[in-house]
Amino acid sequence: MSRLSQMDANLLVALDVLLEERHVTRAAGRLGVTQSAMSQTLQRLRDALDDPVLVRSGSRMVATPRAEAMAGPLRTALRGIEKLLAGEEVFEPARAARTFQLTSLDTYAINVIPPLVRRLAEAGTGLGLDVAPLDRDRLWDHLRSGACELAVIGPWDRPADMNAAPLLRERMVGMVRAGHPILDGPIDPAAYVRWPHVVTRITGRGDYPIDRRLAEMGVARRVVGCTPYFLAAPAIVCGGDALVTLPRSAARTFAAHWPVELFEPPLGSPMTYTVSIAWPEFLETDPGHRWLRATLLEVGQTIAAAVEEAP
Repeated sequence: MSRLSQMDANLLVALDVLLEERHVTRAAGRLGVTQSAMSQTLQRLRDALDDPVLVRSGSRMVATPRAEAMAGPLRTALRGIEKLLAGEEVFEPARAARTFQLTSLDTYAINVIPPLVRRLAEAGTGLGLDVAPLDRDRLWDHLRSGACELAVIGPWDRPADMNAAPLLRERMVGMVRAGHPILDGPIDPAAYVRWPHVVTRITGRGDYPIDRRLAEMGVARRVVGCTPYFLAAPAIVCGGDALVTLPRSAARTFAAHWPVELFEPPLGSPMTYTVSIAWPEFLETDPGHRWLRATLLEVGQTIAAAVEEAP
């Protein structure tokens, strides 16, 4: 406690804002002080922590490893203090006025967002949902900063300052236009790679697990297109002979509205994974956020049951 007693609490608030903005002038604007005063505060933080905190890299400021490691725990601690000072909070959906910030890939949004919006509308007239596209490369920063408060994610590693809960089990399936020649016979690896493929990419890094599976079988597919939009899949396959392999929950929704057919990809064994919801630790005990998580998990159970019952 000796280090804490020597630290001005306002410095911790300033540190939180600086680590979120990574920009002295913007941080000054948020705190209502001059740029000069913010620069002096940053110097005080550097002296107190014996660390540069923010350093210039080209045209931008980046956090030092120590400051980066402090960002999540500091946000959690400050939110906890805010709640302590505000007293116990009770969330009543019917009387609350709150817009929840959520980010999701479109493949999950097609099934998750509509029932979630309906549940919010039924629970209270003051509740709303603001959904942003998921930026895989900046996801954790967006959650830490409050740009979004909940994310629907795939089986990805997450930082220690993020919590998660399983939403549903997913399985990859193939999708082609109705009447596609691949459906005329057994769909083995040779048949699967005979036709052109269109793939979805949600990040600029890495390769595809499907291609690793195929390489183990000694074959490779021909990729003729790459898109970040799962929702483009039915239009793509209906316009030609290309195949798309995508999550079953989205594929079965497409099959109900488009002239497409689904099949099990010949990849040795089903490709399954867990879809989860993730949120920053500092929102763990927030009553409204707890209610949102519980509601979303109920939606996930309904989706999972419908997918399992589908042929």
